Amino acid sequence: CYCTSRASQGHHCYKRIMSSNTKRGKIILFGDSITQMSFSAADCGWGAWIADRYQRRADVLNRGFSGYNSDWFLKFAATDEGKADLFDHDNVKMVTVFFG
Repeated sequence: CYCTSRASQGHHCYKRIMSSNTKRGKIILFGDSITQMSFSAADCGWGAWIADRYQRRADVLNRGFSGYNSDWFLKFAATDEGKADLFDHDNVKMVTVFFG
């Protein structure tokens, strides 16, 4: 369960993000400049909102690449550097993908 509205936000929704062991879950945000800027405090970014909602429950990793489209992202993801940066993470609980 991943709640999005205050009315339905009970602690039960967020507990599912944490695994039964002590490792913190991860949420990874893939995308273009909109994702890259999603942690902007000046713009009240949606990535910052997710990090706030899941604080102490999951680490939110921003992998937004300004100027990238899906083709460029897939080419980067196919490299050793890209694989390590994008996919070498334990305990991933949620992923977003936004490209223009």
